[in-house]
Amino acid sequence: MHVSVITRKKLKKLFLWVMVICLALSVVLFLNKVSYPLIIELCEIQSDNYVTNAVNEAAKNIMALRAFYDDFYTYERNGEGEIVLVKANTASINQLIALARIELQEELNKLENQKIDLHLGAFTGSSLLADNGPVLTINIIPIGNAVTTIESYYYAQGINQTIHRLILRVTADVRIIVPLKAKDCKIVKDIILAEDIILGRIPSTYINTLEGSSISENVFDLMP
Repeated sequence: MHVSVITRKKLKKLFLWVMVICLALSVVLFLNKVSYPLIIELCEIQSDNYVTNAVNEAAKNIMALRAFYDDFYTYERNGEGEIVLVKANTASINQLIALARIELQEELNKLENQKIDLHLGAFTGSSLLADNGPVLTINIIPIGNAVTTIESYYYAQGINQTIHRLILRVTADVRIIVPLKAKDCKIVKDIILAEDIILGRIPSTYINTLEGSSISENVFDLMP
């Protein structure tokens, strides 16, 4: 009889341990399948907003610097008034890009102090409980330096009109740190450095030499 009582106690204790383990596994699986994807999505949206604000702040200073430089491009026309050549002022563009990188990095470095506060209710995956419970602070950490590249595009706009746009493309990597997990995100933003409307016949071909982060040549050949 005494042995039977001891056996029942051991079985009861074993059953409780099994229940605790199963409950813990269920919580982990729930967090992994339901909560974390939602939390990461919310944090990615907020991180994108932070990077956008940082880029916009840098863009204000970058565009203010434009006043110190000549026009980025000059256009050459033939006897009929058609544009046959677009020349890039590489010195001005490269100087502006160098200063732009400094401005951008200074603003992005400020993200080290940015945090996202979420209620624990957000981990339930329910929109009704998302604003309930204690607040959990999630850190956002910039990774490395921002990468900047120059992109130059031509867009047909109406009859005999072409938009020529020079873009500074910023790629920033940030790390979102949540309990037991971390997620790296790549965020890409564009700053329009220059935009011109070219009037006249749209050339059938052109050579885009503004590829990558530097300008290899200073001429766009627009001869058909």
